[in-house]
Amino acid sequence: MKKRGILIAILLIFGIALFSITEFVLKPRQKEKAERYELEQQDAKTHDFKRVIKYKSKYMGDASNLINLTSNLPLSDIQRTAEINSERLEYIINYKAAAEDIGMDKIKSSLIYNASASFALIENLKIITFNFSDGSYSINRDDVEKWCNMELSDLQDNNKWKENIQSKMHDEVYIDKSFNSLFQMSGARHLTFLLVKKLLIFV
Repeated sequence: MKKRGILIAILLIFGIALFSITEFVLKPRQKEKAERYELEQQDAKTHDFKRVIKYKSKYMGDASNLINLTSNLPLSDIQRTAEINSERLEYIINYKAAAEDIGMDKIKSSLIYNASASFALIENLKIITFNFSDGSYSINRDDVEKWCNMELSDLQDNNKWKENIQSKMHDEVYIDKSFNSLFQMSGARHLTFLLVKKLLIFV
């Protein structure tokens, strides 16, 4: 009986220790890892492209598929609505925030990344317009394909995506050059951009 009591005590201590390790060490670590992963999805440099490959489609007509794609790309933490212009094969995303408040560095890298991902995965998508409260940014598929010098559908391969798109999200010069070349601006920021451009001519 004494040995049995000792064995039960040992098993009880072991069970309590195992429970404590699980509850106070392993679970918090798993939660921290999951939170860190979700945070990484908001950054073009660390986004997991494999997460969105399942949304690839030859056609943009499935609105829920497009919305799910956008909900798993950078800027998905910004409240927004979406529209589809089927005649122009255009996807319009209306963010309920100002680009300046989000930060133009983040906006530039995110829009390049998101547009490239959307064109790569939705094969008949031609135009994307990103609307913010302080301006709009439009981009079309043909310009991106010329810029990348490749068929965007080839980027559905995760390794090609990393090599041709994501690896360049660390290069601020490349991002600025790409953004200025590929996006057409309208709204307050566009007027400011044109004004600054004109002033620079006289400097």
